[in-house]
Amino acid sequence: MAKSIDQLWSELQQIQFDESNSLPCEFHIWNKGTYRYQILDWFEANSENGVLSLQGKTHKTLWEEFGNTPINNDDEIEEDFHLWGKGTDRFIIWHWFDDQLEHGVISLIEKGVA
Repeated sequence: MAKSIDQLWSELQQIQFDESNSLPCEFHIWNKGTYRYQILDWFEANSENGVLSLQGKTHKTLWEEFGNTPINNDDEIEEDFHLWGKGTDRFIIWHWFDDQLEHGVISLIEKGVA
């Protein structure tokens, strides 16, 4: 019997990603080396209301949370942020937001959310 999105999401939260923020081993349909953001994209596309709805958060709320995430001088986040692990380049996360938002990150910045 196939696992539900909720079950997969719960299991995914238990995985310790490696230093490059990729899977250290195979996980269901993903091969070793798959990046966190790629898995998040899959959940977003295959969930009835998307991962963000499963977490009860909007893009705006996630962007605001991201704004409170410490970032070092190398543009890496200094703590885990949802599926992105400590050490992820902030521009990888920005790229994800750009992909999710019709008018990209600039729409949040223009609204004064950033």
